[in-house]
Amino acid sequence: MWDIEQPEFEKIRHIHLHLSVSLGKLAKAIEPLDHRFHRGEAVDVPTMKEDLSPILADLLMHVSQIANMLDGELNSMLLNRYKKNALKFSPESAFSKLD
Repeated sequence: MWDIEQPEFEKIRHIHLHLSVSLGKLAKAIEPLDHRFHRGEAVDVPTMKEDLSPILADLLMHVSQIANMLDGELNSMLLNRYKKNALKFSPESAFSKLD
């Protein structure tokens, strides 16, 4: 997907830039709603799905690329992180009992 293959640091740096741009898009989409929320107006989160779906997909795609560069399996990384956080914040949750 990327034109940059080598050196690896340049590739991961470039993916990081795309992650940052995508996070900026997320902030731009949410920021006006934050102002409404602080004025006491209702904010309907489900209506944000259409605007946020492509941004979230981009974030996941970029993170997946970094995991792939590290020869990691994103699924395992995510489950391990959920377990670690569950053990710390919610020891009784199902996530804390993952193998």
